[in-house]
Amino acid sequence: HDIAFYENSDVSLVRFLLAALPEPNRHCPHPRCGDDPSKHIRAYVSGNYCVTLTVTELPEERALPGREANVIWVWRQAPYESPKDCIRVPMTLDAGQISLGIFLQYFFSAPWLKGPDGHSLNNDYACFFGIGKGVARFTCEKIKPLGVVLPPIPMAYNAAIDDKWLIVEGTNVLSFCEDILGRIENMIGRVKLKMKSCTWSKEEDYAKIKELEKDLKQERQKLEAFVSPKSRSLVNFGELSPLKVFEMNRVRKNMVMFASACISKAIFINDEITTHSGPGHARKPSLLGGWFEQDGPSAKQNGGGSKDDSGVGVAGVGVGGGGKDFSPMGPSPKKAQKSATATPGVPSHSHQALAAQQAQQSTSQSHRDAGAEKDLREWNNKLKKSATDPIPHFATLNTSSLSWSGRFTLPQGAEEKVVAVYDDEPTSLIGYVLMSHQYHDRLEELKLQSLHRRQRSGDSFKPIQIQEEDLAEIAPVKGREDAGGAAGAGPEDAKNLILSEDTTHIKHSFEDFAQDGTSKVHFQVTVYYATQFQEIRRLFGKGDETFIHSLLRCRKWETKGGKSNAYFAKTLDDRFVVKQMSKTEISSFLTFAPSYFRYMNTKLESGNEECCLAKIFGVYQVVIKHPSSAGGASKDIRLDLMIMENIFYAKAISRIYDLKGSIRSRYNSEPTASNAVLLDENLLEILPASPILVRQEARAKLEKALWKDTAFLAQLGVMDYSLLVGIDEVNSELVVGIIDYIRQYTWDKQLETWVKSSGILGGAGKVPTIISPKQYMKRFRIAMMVYFTLVPSNERPEDQLNPEAM
Repeated sequence: HDIAFYENSDVSLVRFLLAALPEPNRHCPHPRCGDDPSKHIRAYVSGNYCVTLTVTELPEERALPGREANVIWVWRQAPYESPKDCIRVPMTLDAGQISLGIFLQYFFSAPWLKGPDGHSLNNDYACFFGIGKGVARFTCEKIKPLGVVLPPIPMAYNAAIDDKWLIVEGTNVLSFCEDILGRIENMIGRVKLKMKSCTWSKEEDYAKIKELEKDLKQERQKLEAFVSPKSRSLVNFGELSPLKVFEMNRVRKNMVMFASACISKAIFINDEITTHSGPGHARKPSLLGGWFEQDGPSAKQNGGGSKDDSGVGVAGVGVGGGGKDFSPMGPSPKKAQKSATATPGVPSHSHQALAAQQAQQSTSQSHRDAGAEKDLREWNNKLKKSATDPIPHFATLNTSSLSWSGRFTLPQGAEEKVVAVYDDEPTSLIGYVLMSHQYHDRLEELKLQSLHRRQRSGDSFKPIQIQEEDLAEIAPVKGREDAGGAAGAGPEDAKNLILSEDTTHIKHSFEDFAQDGTSKVHFQVTVYYATQFQEIRRLFGKGDETFIHSLLRCRKWETKGGKSNAYFAKTLDDRFVVKQMSKTEISSFLTFAPSYFRYMNTKLESGNEECCLAKIFGVYQVVIKHPSSAGGASKDIRLDLMIMENIFYAKAISRIYDLKGSIRSRYNSEPTASNAVLLDENLLEILPASPILVRQEARAKLEKALWKDTAFLAQLGVMDYSLLVGIDEVNSELVVGIIDYIRQYTWDKQLETWVKSSGILGGAGKVPTIISPKQYMKRFRIAMMVYFTLVPSNERPEDQLNPEAM
């Protein structure tokens, strides 16, 4: 409790000592304790110091004299002294009447006082008071009260953290490329061996193989140009741009395209040799077939290579899907005739349209892309048997055994930045859609519609209801330059966009090949409130491009302590957390999302006012439909995902708490497990011995932000939110943010409240965890202030806020 000098909370020093020292039959008055005083420790904090009081009871033979006369003995003990060396003196009556608060202030306000031996009187010496068998010991030590860090506005970015994971990613790219080059080299060797064994080989065949070897050498030199000569693990991709993963993906894509061109050339040379050799030198399946496969029986299970009419194994080109599936760039020449879609992710076209599209994509790529695609088209044209044969998009190449398995040869979108899709990393799929031309075209359309609607109707317009058919698969819009007017919107337009109540949802779907090279995997992403969230990302983050760069890679995040089995992930750059939403949560959020956007806008208008809410940067639905396996059902994935900032980004967090202010089923039985998230009861268990000390001004900042944010949530009927707390002992910070604020008080919650309150299912006697939003708000506020101990400073503390205030 607080001690106000000479007020009701203060007592004289002698009175305090008489009450604190051990006495027969004296026990702790707390109903859950009852121990004697010697088993308790009292701590008093102020500023950067803590005074600790411990009491002990001496044996009868060592009792201090003068107990009958209430003589209080006083002495100090230096760290190098033994108790018998100390000089005890009786305390005078006047000294005993000093205020306890003033006595403690003496420790806090004069830490620099030193004794004749040079030791600090307050920090190095222990101060003792004794009456009879009771002895009280006061010690003073320096402490580091924690500051409070709320979610920053705008988001923080740390280049050092990016460098760590980018180096790892660069190393993976290097391994991937070297693996492909090594396999190409091995393939060339096989062709050369066949040429040596064949007496009908022509000089032009040798010239072609030398050209292939020259191309391989040049490609290896290009790769080495990206690698530091000092360390092959330090990759200098994209030195001129901070968005380095886009560049890494481009290197991967170029390498696969180069591999495809090499295979096309090798097949052409092989055909030439076979033709010249006559019937006695039939093609051997082992020459080219399955050259990208792993050894052993698992290679065939991973796809292997399809065979052409003459028995040569032709694998398919390029891309693995995330996880267990991968996506070839295209079918083999025979299968291409039966395929309904010639290009992954693009609806069916004629062969002429496909060739035109390929040519258009080639001109928009870098010179390196253009060269690879040009070589590929030239050699594919040579492989055609007649003018009516389809142009194979790529010769098939099985990459399921490679060290990398993303779908990075899909048609790319804005500014031709290469985004790879991993089937087991849903953020990559979201990033791919957000970067696509189709999404951008539709987004700009919705922006213009929203702005025009507000200009016509002012602030009195009503939200429009978009039906399911309005979310049909989007198609490109003609005239991107005309639709781009909203992209450079000024401050007023930006405000209108974020405050718009239009349900600007965008659904985008595409297909890509499955592992068998013929069936398709269907992908679909629904972007909820696309225009509003884009403004959120621009105003509170660093815009869409940086956001997408973070989404390119993620990993599943396993936490210990939570009761939900929902999908959790973190982006590899550690900036964002991805959480699966239930049907109730997604429905609830889509209902009050416009209120969330308005509330966040007020934080900007008030000069970046403090806010505890962990910011949400996007809500999406991801659907992946895999083709059905033989005799089995299709493997479908449907996830409603929320992407929010990681409030622990760039922090050295040693302990994590998820606090709701409830003690019902709020205990993690594995507190020492890796990635353990501790709950309310875990915190209450350790608070007596290890309180969380927070500086006065920091706690006041936290209190103000909590009151405003929880009032906003209560008005929306939102509850069941938590305060996520991280202890950063390195920087002496308490890192906090309100999470899971997307559940409104619905009839099922009301029913749960009644059941828990009645005790029908057990647990009677404890307040239910699910109560009304206003009750939840009050309980939450009170608990958070109890959990964090205020350390007063020399400044007068602000008055405490009313926990029931809205």
